[in-house]
Amino acid sequence: MRPATPMQKTIYIMALLICPQSSALITTFPPNVNIPPTTTTKEQTSAPTKTIDTKTRKSPSLVIRSTKEHELGDITSLLAAASTDTSTAKKGGIGLSFGNAIQQLRTKAALETQLQHRFKAMEAGRNAASAVRATLVEEGMLHPSQKHDTSYDHVIFDNDMARRLLWSNDSFRSKLQRAVCTCVEKHGWGADYNFHVMPNDSKLLQHAMITAEDASTGSVIGFCEVAMLPVLTTSSFPTSSFDNNGMDESGNGEEEEKEHEELSKSCVPMIANLVTCPNHRRRGIATNLIRAVDRYVRMRWVSGGELGLYVDASNEGALDLYVKEGFIPQGVQCADENRRYYMSRSFR
Repeated sequence: MRPATPMQKTIYIMALLICPQSSALITTFPPNVNIPPTTTTKEQTSAPTKTIDTKTRKSPSLVIRSTKEHELGDITSLLAAASTDTSTAKKGGIGLSFGNAIQQLRTKAALETQLQHRFKAMEAGRNAASAVRATLVEEGMLHPSQKHDTSYDHVIFDNDMARRLLWSNDSFRSKLQRAVCTCVEKHGWGADYNFHVMPNDSKLLQHAMITAEDASTGSVIGFCEVAMLPVLTTSSFPTSSFDNNGMDESGNGEEEEKEHEELSKSCVPMIANLVTCPNHRRRGIATNLIRAVDRYVRMRWVSGGELGLYVDASNEGALDLYVKEGFIPQGVQCADENRRYYMSRSFR
């Protein structure tokens, strides 16, 4: 019998409670999962990069795991740098100007505030869920051996009493509200949600933060979030206009669009804030993060449906990666001068 390949190993992320867009709430990756180097696919790039000879650069051994609070500073630095790189590329610039450097610092500060609030909400959610599990054990709804097992937190969503107990935790509820209110992206809670009222859709409480770590150095080289978020687009186009490279049949990369009213589906599992360290791109890190999310969501959240994400229309490297991973452009979202595609794929 052949031994399982590293990518066939089950990746656990045990997360359950959440807040919004790039946001939501409770997460734990049990054991670390070591993933060997891979150089067969490109990772997300926020700006066009030169072709890299992967034979001359050793790919890291990866550990895909739950994010730790002390890593948020490094993570927001990666996200802010990626955001600035994309902005510079759109304007045809090279390098980082003084103005862009200041903007990068501001972006990092804003992102760190948002991620800190989301992380604290997840932490409070885990504590609240632990207290609920203890009550369920006392009520005979869980076996005593399951008291500290987070894999049974799905029981909270399936039981009215358990959901009420969770929502009665003032610390969790207030931290969740703060996380939602500081989120600048669209989310499923609504602008004026009353957090004294338990949500009808408990899926809004599903969220995870995931880190890719270089096992040899312990440094953070990749990150993403996954949450139940609404699909919002202002226009759509026929997916048949895209070939395997994300281009239309004419090869010019321009899609036929059909304008229609803003579309809002029910929330779907969505990847957000996917980023990799510039020095470690094109080594399969983003690919491994996407596949880890896919496995986790199928195991813990839903058994079918779609996995979605938004991507800047100008980010050719990211578009190439997502198309190769099976994501199909479904619509366009325009925010200010930025143009984003909504892409999705069925779970694998």
